[in-house]
Amino acid sequence: MGEATNGINAEHNGHSGKTTTVPDTVSSDQLVEENASPEELHAAIEETRAEMSETIDAIQAKLNPQNIKERIAEDARHRVSEIAETAKAKWQEVAAPAVGKGIETAKSKVSEVQHLAGEKIGAMRGETSHSEASEKHLSTHTSTHNARKGPLKPISEQVVVVFGASSGIGRETALQFARKGAKVVIAARNEEGLQSLVEDIRHVGGEAIYQVADVTDFAQVKAVADLAAERFGRLDTWVHCAAVSLYATFEQTTPEEFKRLIEVNLVGQAHGALAALPHLRQEGRGALIHISSVEGKRAFPYPSAYASSKHGVIGLLDALRVELMNEGVPIFVTNVMPAGINTPFFNKARTKLGVKPMPAPPIYQPSVVAEVILHAAEHPTRDIVAGGAAKSLIAMQKLSPALMDKMLMKGGFSGQRTKEPKPENAPDNLYEPISGYNKIGGDFYTKAKAKSLSNWLETHPAAQSALKGAALGLVALLLLRRK
Repeated sequence: MGEATNGINAEHNGHSGKTTTVPDTVSSDQLVEENASPEELHAAIEETRAEMSETIDAIQAKLNPQNIKERIAEDARHRVSEIAETAKAKWQEVAAPAVGKGIETAKSKVSEVQHLAGEKIGAMRGETSHSEASEKHLSTHTSTHNARKGPLKPISEQVVVVFGASSGIGRETALQFARKGAKVVIAARNEEGLQSLVEDIRHVGGEAIYQVADVTDFAQVKAVADLAAERFGRLDTWVHCAAVSLYATFEQTTPEEFKRLIEVNLVGQAHGALAALPHLRQEGRGALIHISSVEGKRAFPYPSAYASSKHGVIGLLDALRVELMNEGVPIFVTNVMPAGINTPFFNKARTKLGVKPMPAPPIYQPSVVAEVILHAAEHPTRDIVAGGAAKSLIAMQKLSPALMDKMLMKGGFSGQRTKEPKPENAPDNLYEPISGYNKIGGDFYTKAKAKSLSNWLETHPAAQSALKGAALGLVALLLLRRK
């Protein structure tokens, strides 16, 4: 027998006088056949046993669940990394340029449509475009001003009426207009509140006058619009905030109370638009901004008369808007729908709940509404929601009214009640103004939010477009990854 490939245990064979090399893998039978000594046989057996033990340990290690899990996880991480790198490369190669090009194309189209719309409006009004005016050296104030400034004037050049300005949203809005340089005419039933507001406006360097008026009396409302034109020569923006409320079940509401809410909150809004429109037409453009409510889209339990009036306001504005569009008149009608706002409105409301009512949470500060009103005064806006919570609620109502019913069953009743007792005969402003609440904020400062991300996006169209572009890019990336 010749030498094995890897010989070990070389011993001298006493019988043959030759050297025998025992291979690593030799079997005990082979050793017996080769007349191996007992020691060599034992060593080979032990070595074989050790090798088998190592083999068994290696197999057990591979079959260990933890090791299998780690190997699978490592393989998965490696695979995900490969997919991510591939998707990134594909995004940079295909999707990113396409999305960027799409956004630029959309911007270009929007700009083109705006330009064509401006020319169309000018044609309907018998005006020439800015370029034609330059060629013909026309210098009429209206045409050149519109071409230079756009469909609505900057706030600093406006004369603004704020109706319902003695407290709450109206008071904050009037102050904000004055801070930005607008000439402001304020109106409400409460003369004390109007006088203090004029002082506040003058304190911040603004210019304001006031007129006491009740929105249910058209002659009084018309007098406010006429005052703006007489004192400042024109009217550019009409903001209608005046409203009252009643917290009671429908069956607790008397016919007289229901009728009163409709007269103030709906007929009063119609009076405002009727009084403002002749002056806006004379100026050739302008903004009608009316405050309805999230309850114009989804009624809450208790203020059924209030919700009915706000539904009516939205219907009124929708009809009026289309009529003006049909005429080609650049008077823009905006419906502002606030969420629950921290104002004295809830201190002044009539209640039959036995406690003072409160806005359904989450609650926002009045400035959240004022900022969207000022935005609409410069940028034509159809509908705008003040407060992200209101936007979510309206979306839920569209998705599933039945689900909203259940949600309001659960939290709509308790969410509008404080623990502060208030008898039914407590003073309220349903028929007459009451003193002591001529301020902006209500009693819920600690619960009210001063900012709304939804508002910020609504008033920053460029950021909104960028966010939509990013969302489109994410969808494209997910589709590429899936592919």
